[in-house]
Amino acid sequence: MNKMKVAIYFTHHETLGHTTRIINILNSIKKQIKDDIEILIINGGKKQEFLELEKYGRVIYLPCPIGNEFFDKRKFSDKIREKNKSLIDILRIRIDLIKNSLNELKPDIFITERFPFSSIGWSVELFPIIKFVKKNLNTKLVASIGYPSYSKKTKELLPYYDAILFHCTEMDFEIFNTLLKESYEFQNLIKDFSKKIFFTGYVINKSKLNQLKPKNEIKEKFNIYDKKLIVVSRGGRVEYPRIITCSLKSAKKINDAYFIISTGPPTDNKYQEMYEKIANKIGNIKVVKYLPNFENYLNAADLSINMSGYNTCTELMYLRKQSISIPANDREQMYRAIMLQKLNLTKVIDYVSLSYDNLKNNILNLLENPLIPSEKINKINFDGAENTTKIINELLHE
Repeated sequence: MNKMKVAIYFTHHETLGHTTRIINILNSIKKQIKDDIEILIINGGKKQEFLELEKYGRVIYLPCPIGNEFFDKRKFSDKIREKNKSLIDILRIRIDLIKNSLNELKPDIFITERFPFSSIGWSVELFPIIKFVKKNLNTKLVASIGYPSYSKKTKELLPYYDAILFHCTEMDFEIFNTLLKESYEFQNLIKDFSKKIFFTGYVINKSKLNQLKPKNEIKEKFNIYDKKLIVVSRGGRVEYPRIITCSLKSAKKINDAYFIISTGPPTDNKYQEMYEKIANKIGNIKVVKYLPNFENYLNAADLSINMSGYNTCTELMYLRKQSISIPANDREQMYRAIMLQKLNLTKVIDYVSLSYDNLKNNILNLLENPLIPSEKINKINFDGAENTTKIINELLHE
């Protein structure tokens, strides 16, 4: 039998959600698809050393802008600036690297993560790639979408795709629609392409979540047998510093709790040192940039404080853990916070109104009166990685 070949493109802005979801899908593909399979991973974002993408296939790191806007010259890496290339030159280099890699591999399936429902700004790079793939290669095109999103350009791009996989539930769509001005257009778009659309359920790493360390072992690590454990995680959203500063102030006043604060890998070293110095003075806090095996700490926690990122929310639902959600000012995180609220798993605090007092008071209230999860949570589908693999396998064997 010929070797099956899969290529996947994704990008990120130093956040963890997209890369982790890709890793969970790749992990499932390697475990479930028994045929000999070759995987090419095209990373359009900055290399994240701690996530070890190389374990899952051959990785190509594109010369990358590291900010939110592709055409913001200030956000390009020093390596690129030193070459004195224009932004258009860099874009051409990236497109040529992707085309040459795909042409060499000739994948059976090419997966674009997040695109074309989100990251539409990257269509300047991906649109010529998609046209190249469909014109020159006998390749099926699959969209891997973590959560609902909408752009008017999406409708123009969807006809190129053979399958559109939403790694969420229909409940996500219902909530998302309430936040979307173009709700009518979005619903029509979903209806028009319904034959290509699959709701896979949430993508999580079940093998990790089903083999967690005992809670006492995590607490023993920090010598906190008699204290409540509060885990604060900001992910990659360094533009929201008050989540960290208000948590530090709260820890100072809540002596019967221990705080583990993950500031996020992109945190500037200067700020990280400042947070660690404050934590050392207070005493009942551990501050780190990144927590490997985060699910173990989340499982041991009496309370999570987070920004409603995809991976944190799906794991909170799976573990039925209570939280305080402080979503970023975007539809993606806001709708997930609302969803957790409907499942009675969170208290939502708007970032604009976030203060030390209201965070501290909410922490104390939830530690004293824990939330009881809604029975609706029993109906949630957490088989996203497995269902994604099944669909990809079926496409490979058509």
